[in-house]
Amino acid sequence: MDDDNAKRYSLSRVVAMGGYQPREAASGLDALALLDDVSAVVLDVHLPDLHGFEVCARIRQQYPALPIVHVSTVFVDQPYPLAGRFAGANYYLVPPIEPSGLIELLDRLVQSQPARPASR
Repeated sequence: MDDDNAKRYSLSRVVAMGGYQPREAASGLDALALLDDVSAVVLDVHLPDLHGFEVCARIRQQYPALPIVHVSTVFVDQPYPLAGRFAGANYYLVPPIEPSGLIELLDRLVQSQPARPASR
C-alpha cells in the first residue's frame, strides 16, 4: 500500500514475483478495506489520508498476528522506525529494498504466523 503509483506498482511486481497475489491500495482507508484473506501487508508510512502508523495500529487491532512491513522513503530517520514498531509493524524498511530480501522477509513472517486463510 503506497500513495505513489510507481512505487506501489514496483513493490506489487516484486511481491507477485515472490508468488504472492498482491492487492494494491493508494490510501490508508483503501488498505483497511482490503485486509480479508491477506497473508501480509507491505505498508507505506506516508499516505494521503491516514498516517501509515495509524493504519498499522488499526490493522494490528483487527488482525493481531498479520505480518506488517512498513516501507518509507520519507520517514527514514529516528524515531520513525521505532514509531513503526510501536504501532505494530514487524519490520521497518527504508529503500533501496532488495527484491529478494523483501520476499525472504515476507516468506519468513508468513510462515511463522498461526494458520489463517491467505491469498498466495
